[in-house]
Amino acid sequence: MKSILIVCLSMWGLLVYGEKNNTVHLYGSLKEFKAAEVNMAPDGAAGEISDAGVIKIPVDADGNFDLVLPLSKPAYFRIGRNTLYLTPGDELKVYLGTSQPQSTFEGKGMEANTYLKGRLFPKAGPFLSAGRNLRPTFEATKKTVDSLAALRMKELEELKNVSKEFRLLEKERIKADVANSYMSFAGYSDAMLSDCKSEEEFKQVLGKFYTSIQGDMNPILQEIAGSDDYLDVAVVRDVLVSCYNLKAFDYPKSARLATVSPIGARLERSRLPPQPNRHKSRPLQCALRAERDFSSPSGVCAKSTKISAPRYLPTLSSLPRTGFISFRPPAIASVRTPSAIAALAAAMAL
Repeated sequence: MKSILIVCLSMWGLLVYGEKNNTVHLYGSLKEFKAAEVNMAPDGAAGEISDAGVIKIPVDADGNFDLVLPLSKPAYFRIGRNTLYLTPGDELKVYLGTSQPQSTFEGKGMEANTYLKGRLFPKAGPFLSAGRNLRPTFEATKKTVDSLAALRMKELEELKNVSKEFRLLEKERIKADVANSYMSFAGYSDAMLSDCKSEEEFKQVLGKFYTSIQGDMNPILQEIAGSDDYLDVAVVRDVLVSCYNLKAFDYPKSARLATVSPIGARLERSRLPPQPNRHKSRPLQCALRAERDFSSPSGVCAKSTKISAPRYLPTLSSLPRTGFISFRPPAIASVRTPSAIAALAAAMAL
């Protein structure tokens, strides 16, 4: 009888442990959003084609929330301008502001998410910082970008309580940010584009610029295109999709990337670098536009007539197809979760 009891208790323990390690407990404050409901969207490799994958988090009058999320494997999520990396078993107390620097994390999973507070924004020409780190020539700008990337890589390498998978994905993010920064030089450079008098002339100048940076771009593109797993990182998707139809660049295009439908039509309008600006006071106007596009507390970029956002739907799913999300008091609800859908907003302007 005693043996039977021990076996039953062991089985119960395994079930509880297994359930706990297939969920994430996220709780704390969202009061900066000043809303009774805040969106949490998957930000991995599924493409933003609808709002079906968005989780609506109830928030009480004091701005507090308590969420238990079923999760079968690590995944990126987005709440406002915050990018989160959640792993099954995480127990995170958070204070999420409407911008990343405001946010704080405590508990299991805090180190990865604190690191992500330093994530760069693709539309601001990542390491160019909306033109503030632009130098007179591409060569000088490249030195600045490379030195900043080295500092970010060192910061990543010094993390202790993160997984190998997280470390690898974030290394690819840094490389993609470098490629994005190289391409963005043309959009911020007065000297390069100020004399263009037509759309055709503009494209010709860009084409020559792309050809001139082939030696710098192709090794990076080949690296970040080396595994479909890297498509879980938003800026990797942005860069690979942005360069898809550009003849100057050569990198492997996987079936998953190549089957973006209809990728050719979408990218026909997206051959230019992220955030190019044809106004003469480029650095200032680019900075202002980047801030405006990211100023919404919801985390959704403001629409711009100069931005094209190609999307795609790969096959991976991070969330259980039949799992349930539970919201603990102060708000209680139960919502069936679909397959994960992640946002793809390739910052390509005309």
